[in-house]
Amino acid sequence: MSWFSWRRFSSRAAWEFQETPSKVFLEDTVLGRPATRSRYINRLCGRPVGGAGNDVQPCVRLRQRESSFAGLSRSGGLTLIEVLIALTLTSLLLLGLMTGLRGISDASIRSGEVADRISDMRLVSDFLYRHLRVTVPLRQQHGAEGESWAGLVGEEDRLQWLAPMQAANAPGDLFIFRLTRVVSGERHELRLAYMPYPETGWEGGWAPLASHRLVDELGEFRIRYQHPESGEWETSWRHHAMMPTRLGIQVQASGRYWPEIIVPLVRL
Repeated sequence: MSWFSWRRFSSRAAWEFQETPSKVFLEDTVLGRPATRSRYINRLCGRPVGGAGNDVQPCVRLRQRESSFAGLSRSGGLTLIEVLIALTLTSLLLLGLMTGLRGISDASIRSGEVADRISDMRLVSDFLYRHLRVTVPLRQQHGAEGESWAGLVGEEDRLQWLAPMQAANAPGDLFIFRLTRVVSGERHELRLAYMPYPETGWEGGWAPLASHRLVDELGEFRIRYQHPESGEWETSWRHHAMMPTRLGIQVQASGRYWPEIIVPLVRL
């Protein structure tokens, strides 16, 4: 092989493989091995020097095929680290979503409980107001000692009065009502009991027709009475010849205070 042909072959091989044949040339020159075309192609293609192959095109096609397969394997799947990162991000998103949904559910439950307490408070307050403001100022002798009452007597934690029942099943009928605090184990309740007023007169006997729990988890319960002459508020009412001007009822249920129920009464 002439020097000119050798230079042309070396330049072509270096251009196709982006490598230089100088090292191969020097090794062959120093070792005294024949500088054939097949030896350079084998060395440049990564094959043994004594291996077969006399053309550069098979080597080029082989490397192109390996490069295409390598690109296909890289673009056709995800690595383990990428999968772990995706799973971590998905878990964080699901955790945030579940936390938000649980917060919404808890807020809805609390709102429902508050709405129920407000509804019960309004119902009880309206019932007591409507039945206390129509208290009948009836003066009558009853009991073994002939004690008289004006239709209303009470203490700080209990009340008894005479009023018509404002209900569809007993319109206008007189009933004796009793509002008291009842202790049931460790729980305190506000109960209302009532019985029909006897047509022949009441002698003080008590046979309640029904009893209803108005307030559960009762905390504080106080009744005060305004004296008609002095205007002072008293904690009990035993003045059988007159009725108080107003009643004030304070209730605390489930740790919350209700607005005080102020009921004006008819003076006897």
